[in-house]
Amino acid sequence: MQRKSLVVLAVAACALMLGGVGLLLVNNVKLAQRERDRARMEAALAAEHAARAQQLDRERTHLAQQNEELAKLATALRQNEVRQDSNLTALSSRLTNLANQGQSSTTAANPKQAMSEMMEKMMGDPAMREMVRTQQKSALNQMYGPLFRELSLNPEQKQQFLDILLDQMMSGMTNASGLFGGQGPRADAVQAIKEQEKEMQAKLNQLLGDERYGRYEDYQKSVNERMMVNSLRQQMDESPTPLRDEQSAQLLAIMREEKARVPPVIPSTASSAADALQALGSDEAVSRQLQWQEDYHHRLVERAKQVLTPEQMKAYEEFLQSQLAMQKMGMKMARDMFGDGQPNPATQPQSIPAPAK
Repeated sequence: MQRKSLVVLAVAACALMLGGVGLLLVNNVKLAQRERDRARMEAALAAEHAARAQQLDRERTHLAQQNEELAKLATALRQNEVRQDSNLTALSSRLTNLANQGQSSTTAANPKQAMSEMMEKMMGDPAMREMVRTQQKSALNQMYGPLFRELSLNPEQKQQFLDILLDQMMSGMTNASGLFGGQGPRADAVQAIKEQEKEMQAKLNQLLGDERYGRYEDYQKSVNERMMVNSLRQQMDESPTPLRDEQSAQLLAIMREEKARVPPVIPSTASSAADALQALGSDEAVSRQLQWQEDYHHRLVERAKQVLTPEQMKAYEEFLQSQLAMQKMGMKMARDMFGDGQPNPATQPQSIPAPAK
C-alpha cells in the first residue's frame, strides 16, 4: 500500500514537471512570436522612415532645381528689362529727334500732316526700322509663345513665323503715313494693307499647313483676351489671392464666349487690321465700339463672380476699369488722327457701370 502511494506521488510529480515544461514551452513560443511581430513592425517602420527620407530628399532636390530655374529666369528677365529700357529710351530719343526735324509752319498747322511726315522719316531711317522691329519681335514672342508650344514649332519654323508677321507689320507701318492724308491716299493705304494681310496669310498657311493654320486662326481670335488674362495674372501674382491656373483658364473661356456671343464693332485681329483702321475714321463706329466695350466688361464682371473670390473680384474690376480707360484714350487718339478732327463725347473716359443687383 505504501509502495502504491509512492508510485502515485512519483507519477503526479512527473505530470507536474511535464506540465511546467509544457507551459514554459508555450510561453517561450508566445514570446518568440511577439519578438517576431515586433521585429516585423520595426522593419516596417524603418522601411517607412527610409521611404519618407527618400521622398524628402527628392522634394529638396526638386525644390533646389526650381529655385535655380527661378533664379535663372529672374536674371534673364532683369537682363531683358534692361535691354528693353535701353531700346525704349533710344526709340523715344529717335522719335523726338525726328519730330523736331519735321516741325515747320505747315506741319504745326496740320497735325495729321506732321504725323504723316514723321512716320515717313521714321520708317525711312534704317536704324529706327531695326529698333522698331526688335521691339515688335519681343512683343510677338510674348503674344504667341503659347501657340508656338501648342503647334510644336521648331526654332527654324518659329523664326520663319515671326519674320512673316514682322515683315507684314513693318510694311503696314510704311504704308501708314497714307492713312493721315485725304480720302484718296487713305483708301490707297488701306488697300495696300489689305493686300499685305492676304500675302501674310498665304505665307503662314504655307509654313504651317492647313491643320496648324486653322489652329493659328482660332488662337488669333482670342490673342487679345489671352494678353489681358496674362496681364491680370501678373498683376495679382504678388497679392494674397493670386489667380490659379484653372481660374485663368475659366476667365479666358468667359471672355471668348462673350466676345463670340456679341462680336465687337471694330475687329481686333491682326488679319483685320485694315478694316479696323478704316473703321477708326468713323465717329459712329468708334462710339458703337466704346458702347460695346462697356457692355462687354459688364458681362465679364457678372460671370466672373462665379469664378473669383470677393477679394479677387475687387482686383478684377479695378483691372477692367483701367483697361477701359486706356481703350477709351486709345480710341480718342485714333479717332482724332483718322476722323474729321471734331471732338467726340463718347470717347471721354467713363467707369464701368455698376453690376445690376
